[in-house]
Amino acid sequence: MRRPKSLILGIAALSVAGLSDGARPTAEKPPLRPLPGNLPCAYPAEAFRNQVGGPVLYTAHVRPDGRVKEVDIRQVPAKGLGFEEAARTCVSKWLFEPAARNGGLRQYEGRIHYRIATPDEVAVRALLEAFASAWNANNAEAIGALAGVEQHREAIGTGSTPSPPEQFATERAAADWSMDLEPAFQHVQFLRSDVAVVRQPFYKERPAGAGGPVRRQSSLLEATARKRGDSWSLLAWYPLAGPPSTGRWLFPGIEEPRKVKHVDPIYPTLALKAPVSAIVTLEAEVDASGHVVAVRILRGGRPFDDAARLAVRQWEYAPTLLEGVPIPVVIRVEVPFNLEAPCPTCVGLVPAVH
Repeated sequence: MRRPKSLILGIAALSVAGLSDGARPTAEKPPLRPLPGNLPCAYPAEAFRNQVGGPVLYTAHVRPDGRVKEVDIRQVPAKGLGFEEAARTCVSKWLFEPAARNGGLRQYEGRIHYRIATPDEVAVRALLEAFASAWNANNAEAIGALAGVEQHREAIGTGSTPSPPEQFATERAAADWSMDLEPAFQHVQFLRSDVAVVRQPFYKERPAGAGGPVRRQSSLLEATARKRGDSWSLLAWYPLAGPPSTGRWLFPGIEEPRKVKHVDPIYPTLALKAPVSAIVTLEAEVDASGHVVAVRILRGGRPFDDAARLAVRQWEYAPTLLEGVPIPVVIRVEVPFNLEAPCPTCVGLVPAVH
């Protein structure tokens, strides 16, 4: 609905009345809005098959008559799963409020949120908000509760693997910033109905000194959550703080590190039903103590990438020595997925689009 002229003039008048001497008022423009009745966007079939959801950010270039000329896609949960085409096709058919007068193209920046399992996504989001609150309060005990350390110790790891509170305490001691989560996930994939891998944008906020503005730096929290019963717990998160990466490729004189802890990957639901086999090749950065601190997919494919990444991040190696000194290294690993029979009892999740 077009905003009445009297209301626009009234707002402009209030703005002018509040200006100091010498200031020049700027004309206010009514906000651009989609018209009611535009069709909702369909869930991309490939994205749903891979159980991937998240927001698509777009910019619609709107003609004066309210029709869309073109749509730019700024962000998708994952490339190659049809999000770009689905959102562009959908929004290009929408109608927006016509301009009050003829002019050039207007821009509308919007978001389409593709959700795989809405109640579970809400629960995982609440889990990450609780993690951020514990981080800001420097509360390692709360992290133990979020991870369910006492109830589910076998799923978190034993031996040389730091417990979640220990990992938290080490990282928090190295960090001089607080955490402010963005409103939505960048990416969420349900490897199974009870295991979710999420990438959550956030800001690292640092005080700039007495009376100065807070400095904000964008970053990403990558975490895995596990559902037991009706509740979700924090299974793992990837390191947030510590020294910068100094990994190096192996070269003559350095032996490839010996794996001392292996975790099998979770087989994605879609691949269980088919069955589908694959080999995912990854580049893993191993720190001087033998822990995998970063993983990059070199060759793979949906729906196996996140499952392989999650497994390799939990592997551990004996320290690699250079002239007797432990050093970080970068190695190449392969994670095979191979099943001989389908899983007919595995149940998919119902998508929703908002």
